[in-house]
Amino acid sequence: VVELLGASSVGSLQRDNSTKSTGERKKPPKPLLTSAQKEKRLKFAKRELKKGATKHSKQYVFEDESLFEGLTTSPGQWVNRDEEPPPKPRVAHPPKVMVAGAISWFGKTSLIRVAKGVKMGADEYISTLEEGIVPDIQQIAGNKPWVLALDGTPSHRSKKTTKWLNDGGFSALSGWPPNSPDLNPIENIWG
Repeated sequence: VVELLGASSVGSLQRDNSTKSTGERKKPPKPLLTSAQKEKRLKFAKRELKKGATKHSKQYVFEDESLFEGLTTSPGQWVNRDEEPPPKPRVAHPPKVMVAGAISWFGKTSLIRVAKGVKMGADEYISTLEEGIVPDIQQIAGNKPWVLALDGTPSHRSKKTTKWLNDGGFSALSGWPPNSPDLNPIENIWG
């Protein structure tokens, strides 16, 4: 059979037969955004344009949090073909630090360190805003108006956070579409 069909055809037949007998098939790639998510992004953009987003874009302050790990090893490294890569040290529990920060047309805030082991709920988030982010924004923006752009993280959109922002007279961009970290330029800084 191999002589008649060739080695590559035999391999294809074996693959086809094993796939058919077990019912296996290659999983189709999942789209980055579903149709519903695309629709929500479009609605968000149209709503913001109606409100004058292009005119007021310099007022947006993009805030976010990120977790950084120390002593991590990358999955690969560059070596010449004839070289053996040196062994990489492994750390069972690398040190981690969570920070919050914001960027805007006016400038950047300081990085606010979140206490180790603290889950970023509404109380911790409000504390982060009160103790660092908002005072820094007020300092760099001066008396110019600003709008806090918050993504859909539960601590950002909680009733408690919304009430705190409203009570403080702070403007916040609401209705951030799901799966849209690409809309927040601070994500590019976190890497």
